[in-house]
Amino acid sequence: MAIETQGGEAWRDLDSSTDSITEQAALIGLGSRGCEQLQRLCRAGLENVTAFLIDHDSAARRADDLPVPSYWIGNTETVADFAACTLLGLVIMGVDHQEGSEWLSLRLGLLRERPMLLLGIVLPAAPVVVPRRRPERWRELDSVIEWPALLNPAADLILLRDVVDDLIRALLDPDPLGANFAEMLAVFGDARTVYTASLGVEPAATVAWAPETLDILIGQVTRQGLDPQRTLGLLVVVRGGDAAAGAALRALLEQRLPQGVLLAVAVPDAGNPAAGGVLRVTLFATTAGLAMSNVARRGLST
Repeated sequence: MAIETQGGEAWRDLDSSTDSITEQAALIGLGSRGCEQLQRLCRAGLENVTAFLIDHDSAARRADDLPVPSYWIGNTETVADFAACTLLGLVIMGVDHQEGSEWLSLRLGLLRERPMLLLGIVLPAAPVVVPRRRPERWRELDSVIEWPALLNPAADLILLRDVVDDLIRALLDPDPLGANFAEMLAVFGDARTVYTASLGVEPAATVAWAPETLDILIGQVTRQGLDPQRTLGLLVVVRGGDAAAGAALRALLEQRLPQGVLLAVAVPDAGNPAAGGVLRVTLFATTAGLAMSNVARRGLST
């Protein structure tokens, strides 16, 4: 399937796919900061995405290819086609993004074909910069993750790559536990704020690690600003584990969560768990309304 590029050219033809995932996620960079971070993520090994770089600064365009199908949207005459990414879109942008024409480019593409779930990842401003927020524009998105300002850029990039990869795998991979896309759509839909935390866990013969891991992750998202009493939904992604690990976390959460909180647990690697490797557990927690303040000042842990 080809992507139309009216007024521009495609970097690569959309004719590749992975063996494990046939559906691609749309990874959309908005503005210079969003596009720069998108390129870093793709070069850091992020897979199963088609990249759309919406940056109307012609001087910013890079000539070198990315290792994924990639399309530069350099003006409003160039309309992105998300037809190959019908399930999931991720929009990466700076918290202070102001360029209205780039938002228009995004909206024109969404009018043509909108992924069923469209999430935003909002990057923090520089430490000395007071951002001019335009949160009303975020309402184009189903949910927004305000990424915290971390002190180590290299570790931050790897953490963001892993969190995005976990989200893509959870939403696009067939799940042996029965978590389905409709369940996850319910967790993330309706213009909510998303808090996320990720933790590496040493594998063990039992799942005795589950309660402590869950406590740490919930503590992290609470420090970021989540009010546990206002939590609307949780997605837990277990990487490198088997179905027993996911079932243990689901059982714990069902015991602890207030009635009415939506829950989805995904174990994308259950058919091929990492032998002797470190498990990774990533938690996504949603709450009502879009964040209007800098709720994500504190960092995540790996």
